[in-house]
Amino acid sequence: MTNKTTTLFGFTEVSVKLLDGTSHTVRVRQLPVRQMHAFLQAQDNEAQMIELACQLDSATVDLLAPESHELLIAKIEEVNADFFSRWVARLKNRTERLMPGVMEKRLSALGTSLPSAASKPA
Repeated sequence: MTNKTTTLFGFTEVSVKLLDGTSHTVRVRQLPVRQMHAFLQAQDNEAQMIELACQLDSATVDLLAPESHELLIAKIEEVNADFFSRWVARLKNRTERLMPGVMEKRLSALGTSLPSAASKPA
């Protein structure tokens, strides 16, 4: 859930510390729709998520204190979760419409499956 400041300005500010003990203010922004695919690709790379959502260079990301790294990831997910989740759902639906069964095949290759209608909660 995003706060009013994030909604009005498209970002929230977070105070972070670097490994050298200095503090900095970092903007965690709501990503524009053009960057949703890049955000999807970055889901398994937290440093890349921070670079994208906070517009920090890789050298600065590497200097973040661990607790600041974790704080930024939490804020990035908080600020972007709603829109990103809906974007992913649309992407999944579109993919399934264009290539029926592809999602199930991908999940099967990973050793998992889509929940069946019988297993969905009432």
